[in-house]
Amino acid sequence: MLVELNAQDRAAILAFRKWCDGAAGREAVAREYSSAFSGGRAALELNAFADLMGVMLGAPRRSIMRHGISCACFGGDEAAFAHMVAAATLGDNEDAMAFALILMQPNAAWQAVQLARGGGTWLAGHDPQRAPRERLSTTLT
Repeated sequence: MLVELNAQDRAAILAFRKWCDGAAGREAVAREYSSAFSGGRAALELNAFADLMGVMLGAPRRSIMRHGISCACFGGDEAAFAHMVAAATLGDNEDAMAFALILMQPNAAWQAVQLARGGGTWLAGHDPQRAPRERLSTTLT
């Protein structure tokens, strides 16, 4: 269940779900970055996350599976994404690569790990269970 995960993993999975849900979800992620950062920093952080998603979704090893926005559980691909981001933000490139290779083709995996190191910074300190201004807004069922 999502509520059993640490804040960074929850944030990564929820941002991934929203991003993949289309334009409205991407706009929601952009608003959350804008709330978390001021001015140009928000744009830089959001662009890093967008680049990460572009690489990951542009070179998948197979179809990447995800649960619905409000689903309280999570799947293996979502967990692999969250763990890749967490390992990358900690500088653990070997573990990050192992998780990246579950999701995408080898030629894209290293680039995704490097992007996750930057694009995951916000997620590392972001708790979706905090006050609405500071969290990814979703209702878990």
